[in-house]
Amino acid sequence: MSQTLAPDFFIVGAPKCGTTALDAYLAAHPSIFMAEKEQHFFGSDLQRAWSRPSKDEYLRSFTGSELAERRGEGSVWYLMSQYAAEEIHAFDPRARIVVMLRNPIDMLPSLHSQTLLSHAEDIEDFVEALSAESDRRQGKRIPPHCTFPAALLYRETVRFKQQLERYLAVFERSQIHVVLFDDFASDTHSAYRGVLDFLGVDSTFAPSLHIVNANKRARSKWVHRQLWELWDPDADLRRIGRRIVPSRAARDVLWRTVTRFNTAEVKRPSLDPAVRASLADELAPDIQELGELLGRDLSHWYAGDGARRKAAPDRGEKLSNHLAMGKRP
Repeated sequence: MSQTLAPDFFIVGAPKCGTTALDAYLAAHPSIFMAEKEQHFFGSDLQRAWSRPSKDEYLRSFTGSELAERRGEGSVWYLMSQYAAEEIHAFDPRARIVVMLRNPIDMLPSLHSQTLLSHAEDIEDFVEALSAESDRRQGKRIPPHCTFPAALLYRETVRFKQQLERYLAVFERSQIHVVLFDDFASDTHSAYRGVLDFLGVDSTFAPSLHIVNANKRARSKWVHRQLWELWDPDADLRRIGRRIVPSRAARDVLWRTVTRFNTAEVKRPSLDPAVRASLADELAPDIQELGELLGRDLSHWYAGDGARRKAAPDRGEKLSNHLAMGKRP
């Protein structure tokens, strides 16, 4: 396989920060080829719900990109991975890295909704899910269908400064472009042009900026559970399904079709103000450090929620008494 068909830039995350939309908009550009998203070829330390492709399989996903000026791949857990930055650098030290970040106070409830929809989470209450992190670090309270427990360590997913520093340790700063979700949502065209300029392609191209990956929920929880049973190798329903529909391709089509009809786009309920304030108190120091690293004032991410404007003494596991105990204020 010719090296010219290998990726030269990566959207490395974070989850629920607009990466799916950006991936789609970049794929629409005539000079850019985007491979299948969420392959997670890099990041050997991550436990995943998908099978890591071989190198040949990975490179084959760029077949058809002969005329592209840029070839990209996006996998949202590359940012959280301890090793993805080094592995990507070893693969191509000249690669360009696109990072998308979001106010963690908004991202965490969104990620929780996503893990519920993907059947990786079984605690429907957001506060209780945060409080379960200590147990989950010890391998406890992991839902039976969750094959990626790291996604349930919600606080770890928003340690953006530490995650970004892993990339800065191996790549030149000029090779890394950070997009804040605030900017992407408020002026998508401008943020998109900034990425195109970073990649060195025609920035006058304007794609159709349709909404991608809106918040969703299952219309029927029972149907949703049965669908995921079909993917459990130990489930009786899967064995029955394989006998009734022997073709893997036919089962995939059926699964996607039923999933589509059983999924509704909904507006996520607003986070309780007291919960937001407690999260703001806990995460303010991390946000301040990230702002210093980026050279941007991010205090509006937490100040509006009444966070203390000083280094919080209770960082890490402690959110507040009522959150730590999994109780509503």
